[in-house]
Amino acid sequence: MGEFADDPTFVVLDWQHPGYRLDAAVHAATPDAEWRIPVCPNRDYYIFLRDDLSASAGTVPCC
Repeated sequence: MGEFADDPTFVVLDWQHPGYRLDAAVHAATPDAEWRIPVCPNRDYYIFLRDDLSASAGTVPCC
């Protein structure tokens, strides 16, 4: 979180499903928060990216 402490918001995209905005600070502060799109892939493509496209992380489906 330290790297994005000034603006912890990400756009989260899921192949062929609705995307959403993720506020990582709120998510981290919420006890037992569930990921609407999991960090580990479940046979789907996901991407977590910054609004300005300065950083991103994506997943590739397994099996």
